[in-house]
Amino acid sequence: MGGVGARDRAAALPWWAAAAALAAVVAVLSSRPADDLGPDALWKVDKLVHGATWCALAALIAIGGVARGWRGVAAAAVAIALAAAYGVVDELHQAHTPGRDASVGDAVADAVGAVVGAVAGVSFARWRSSGPTRAAGP
Repeated sequence: MGGVGARDRAAALPWWAAAAALAAVVAVLSSRPADDLGPDALWKVDKLVHGATWCALAALIAIGGVARGWRGVAAAAVAIALAAAYGVVDELHQAHTPGRDASVGDAVADAVGAVVGAVAGVSFARWRSSGPTRAAGP
């Protein structure tokens, strides 16, 4: 018991927990009618909000993957796949929420954000692990 595998899991856990928390916040917000979510001005930057949110989600997943010991390409691919798939699920969910609709444009913004976030997350994790000290999590 213990060993390198347990240490790798422990290093990944805070990052993946943060990703799960962000996904939960998205699910809660996606369940609310559009009128409950703030001023109309927010909807003018809707794609930016989607991109930034999925960027953060994929970055957290990718950082956790690198912390777990995955190669950068694998961590990025898993982060992109999971985040983009969650974006599609989120859009399908919004199709059944009063005052909301499913949008291909939002799903594309989610996927683009996921790619940017995965690359940034892997880069951050590599930079973080090459320094003189390593932090335990987010």
